Amino acid sequence: MKYFYRHICFFLLLFCTNNLVASHAGGMDISYECVSQQSTFDLYKIKIKFYRDCSGSPAPGDIDLIYTSSCNSDMVVVSQTAGPVYITPTCTQSGTPCSGGSLVELEEYEYEKIISLDKCSDWVLTACVNNRNIAITTIVNPSNQPLCVQAEINNLTFCNNSPDFTEYPTPYICANQSFCFNNGAVDIE
Repeated sequence: MKYFYRHICFFLLLFCTNNLVASHAGGMDISYECVSQQSTFDLYKIKIKFYRDCSGSPAPGDIDLIYTSSCNSDMVVVSQTAGPVYITPTCTQSGTPCSGGSLVELEEYEYEKIISLDKCSDWVLTACVNNRNIAITTIVNPSNQPLCVQAEINNLTFCNNSPDFTEYPTPYICANQSFCFNNGAVDIE
């Protein structure tokens, strides 16, 4: 029963907090790397990449990470470790990066934290930021919607790693230039 109440508390924290107040969340992904395997727990480096629309408010200084399982639950603050990196390719027709041009221009920010996870088969890691990008046309009122990413970990037997994306997720294609998209998914195992 205590796990049920923990899950309810984390759900309320997830959807009832406002860390960010303007539309700027263009995208996000989450990955994890096993850094130490122990007999009853494993240590994981969690990496969150946040993609900010240059026309919106600043990127958050940190992002809440909620991790839950049938074994335990917790929440930590994941701090920014890198960024901004301007990731929108510059075409000959575009201007200075993040200068208010006609493109949806994006910057990448990275956040990292090492966490301890008890041996369990059903970990779910969740990170959310409020206020999705207003340029999104497939969601009603995107600036009022959170952007969330999740990862699942089963570390009952193995201390596993997630795939990592080595390329930026925003395929921009410049006029009259060759283009080939590869998301660069790499799994070190």
